[in-house]
Amino acid sequence: MTWKKGQSGNPAGKPKGITNKYSLKELRKAVERVEKEFDHKLLDHFVEQAFYDNKVLGMLLKKFLPDLKHTDIDASLSTDGDVTFVVRRGSHGVTKPAD
Repeated sequence: MTWKKGQSGNPAGKPKGITNKYSLKELRKAVERVEKEFDHKLLDHFVEQAFYDNKVLGMLLKKFLPDLKHTDIDASLSTDGDVTFVVRRGSHGVTKPAD
């Protein structure tokens, strides 16, 4: 099926003019409130979880590294704290270790 220019891929999606349920400002306030309550920064929690779970580490890296087209990043974290990255660039499947 081909789409006409300007045609939505999801015609039953959110109608125009409807805003998100929560704003970024409200999200920040909620995060600050929870961080204060638990006396622990949310980012610190994710970094600690990444030490034990490579999926969490991968999600963090995807958020903090630049968005590179056609790039796969494999990362592993050893128990002594060493991080190893393998970056695959381009569509040729060439593997090049990160600097």
